[in-house]
Amino acid sequence: MKVNKAFILGACLLMLAVFFGCGWLSNEEDARKMVIDKDASFLRILEEKDGVDKKIKQARNALSAEKKAADSRIRKIKKEYSVQEKEVKLEIKGLKEGINKYVNEIKSDIRSLSSKLKMKKRIAKNLNSSIKEANRLLDKDSQIKLTPEERKKWREKLSDLKLQKKDIMADIGVLNNELSVEKTKVRLLKIKNK
Repeated sequence: MKVNKAFILGACLLMLAVFFGCGWLSNEEDARKMVIDKDASFLRILEEKDGVDKKIKQARNALSAEKKAADSRIRKIKKEYSVQEKEVKLEIKGLKEGINKYVNEIKSDIRSLSSKLKMKKRIAKNLNSSIKEANRLLDKDSQIKLTPEERKKWREKLSDLKLQKKDIMADIGVLNNELSVEKTKVRLLKIKNK
């Protein structure tokens, strides 16, 4: 098989131009012309490559245009979402405020009940002290000598103190139950999914 010396020389010059950047072969058109002059069948491959280059450029341009369009849609969707998010937050705030007014009313009731309970417990404590004192005075071993009339008075007073204590303890029980119910109401009205 005979190898064309001029073809080998052209191929070598083309490689040298690629590696060393020789000015006289740096122009792609000159390089194409030189190669086609030496191997005319290579033109078909170059034309196919040109078609591929064109399709690649078209595909990249289409992808770039699609990216721009997608970015534009994303910005629009984000803006719409931002507006909708603000509207929903305002709606949620209004809904919470509607429930919170009930919670605040119940909390006010709880404070009032707690104050009454505290007062009743203080009265019960004072009654306990008075009952202990009356029992101590009426004790048989008491150092204080009471007349029968004084003893009768203290027994009546003790009986009255015990009735008062019974009433106060009943009130305390009612207040504790009411407080428990009111505190449960507040827990039930606690808004989920903050």
